[in-house]
Amino acid sequence: YVPKVPTTTFWDQMVNLQALPSEEADLALALLCPVRALRTYVDRTRGFRCSEQLFVCFGGQQKGNAVSKQRLAHWVVDAITLAYESQ
Repeated sequence: YVPKVPTTTFWDQMVNLQALPSEEADLALALLCPVRALRTYVDRTRGFRCSEQLFVCFGGQQKGNAVSKQRLAHWVVDAITLAYESQ
């Protein structure tokens, strides 16, 4: 997370996310848990990860390297577009 107006106060600030309660009966809610999603992502990229950054490239010559801010922005736009199209 980078604040809109970065100051030294926020540079090394840790962000802690709490997991949603996982109950067998509500699988749909469990699939929405951001902690679960991030753990799964990190686990699936562990084998080719070359960077400490959270998001890494998953194909091509840059596989395992940190994703650029521009590429990450494209991913966010694509995800939002897909979410609206699937409604």
